Amino acid sequence: WSKIAEVCFLAIFTVEILLRLTARGWRVVKDGWFLFDSTLVIIAYVEQFIELFSNGQDSGYEQQVLVLRTTRLFRLIRTFRMIKQIRSVWRLVYGLITCGETIISTFILLFIVLYVFGVMGLELITKDGELRKDPEIDALVVKNFSSLPLAMITLVRFVTMD
Repeated sequence: WSKIAEVCFLAIFTVEILLRLTARGWRVVKDGWFLFDSTLVIIAYVEQFIELFSNGQDSGYEQQVLVLRTTRLFRLIRTFRMIKQIRSVWRLVYGLITCGETIISTFILLFIVLYVFGVMGLELITKDGELRKDPEIDALVVKNFSSLPLAMITLVRFVTMD
């Protein structure tokens, strides 16, 4: 039933786009919200097109298109902006949007730190012959430090005490 609902909503949004285009003419193309809505509708058509021709098979494109579905969440942000009664929620959403650059910079910095210490851990722990003599410790080294991604995940687990 979800596929049917998705197609119905896509049809409704398409009619909305066409009505706005008919009512305001080509000057509506200058409106940012119209372009935003049109982009969401086009992305939904691309999703439907890929889903139609993949026939349920696991093609590489299907996973990539799932990322495009997250753009639908931005439509909710527009809804919150329009409702004046939820002003405090809009302030929170606006705060998250405006601090996005800082959040991304923080994630990049954390990734660099994890990468550097992951490489150090990989070099120091896996190359230590004395440490690897004990079979129990050697099994832990192989399990947690056999590759750089595993070493980074081990560091995250260590820091978060997981």
